[in-house]
Amino acid sequence: MPRPEEEFGKAVGRRIRRLRKARGMTQTQLCELTGLDAGGISRYENGYQVPNSQGLRRLAEALSVTTDELLGVRPGNVFEQFEDWLLLIPRVHHDPLRRLIYSYLKTHQIGKPAQSRAGPAPNHD
Repeated sequence: MPRPEEEFGKAVGRRIRRLRKARGMTQTQLCELTGLDAGGISRYENGYQVPNSQGLRRLAEALSVTTDELLGVRPGNVFEQFEDWLLLIPRVHHDPLRRLIYSYLKTHQIGKPAQSRAGPAPNHD
């Protein structure tokens, strides 16, 4: 079974490829627009690597989308979206991932904690 980070990387890669092709761009043209190297674009599109924040921003600008769209973040509460995502991975990983992500989201004041399907959001106070 693929690890969650592998699935995430593949999903981001599929979005990049789909958006590039929808705009009639080659990988070479996307490289020229972003200043990223061809190997990087290929690794992103094939899900072997996820762009860092700067690469993500450059790709979003070149493809005329938001970074959220590239990452697959839908409008709405990020905590609820995260709980939906957790349902796709083995239950053994839920609590550690929930603690890590909720801590990050709270630290950066992103979203509003949701009641998870497995119980209340972890308290990090």
